[in-house]
Amino acid sequence: MQRLILKTALAFAVFGYLFSSRQFILFLNRLNPFQGLLFYYLQLFVTLEVLQYFGLVIGGVKMQSITQTIGELMIVFAFFILVDQESAWVAYVIGEDEGKKKDYPVVYTQAEDGAVYYLWSTYVTNNPDTARMLTFVVTPVVLVAIGLYLTGGAKVRRELLA
Repeated sequence: MQRLILKTALAFAVFGYLFSSRQFILFLNRLNPFQGLLFYYLQLFVTLEVLQYFGLVIGGVKMQSITQTIGELMIVFAFFILVDQESAWVAYVIGEDEGKKKDYPVVYTQAEDGAVYYLWSTYVTNNPDTARMLTFVVTPVVLVAIGLYLTGGAKVRRELLA
């Protein structure tokens, strides 16, 4: 158990050092919102796989496969679309209310809601309200449905209850 704690703590230290470096943040700021988020989720995936290798259990469930990890990430992704306030939509609403354009660094919009809003508003519609509905309503529903399917949904046995 002590070895697990030490390995996990060391992994967090290494990831924290790498992900907060100036070079890393400047690299992220050169990416568009979608590219930045893809890179971010690659980080999450690798981090979760490493931590699960060390024995991490999420919500009482020990992931048994990469498919389950991907499903878990999809559910988390959908959750953060709902609770993040880091998109061009937010800047649009605030700027509209104040009567001026809001400026922000690109890395700011590389959150879940920012990247999804960017994709919808860049490639599907120029209407901010339509992009909002696609981002905050349609996308989370689809992601949660697929994520639950990939994780096994209600069929997943909780390690704490097993």
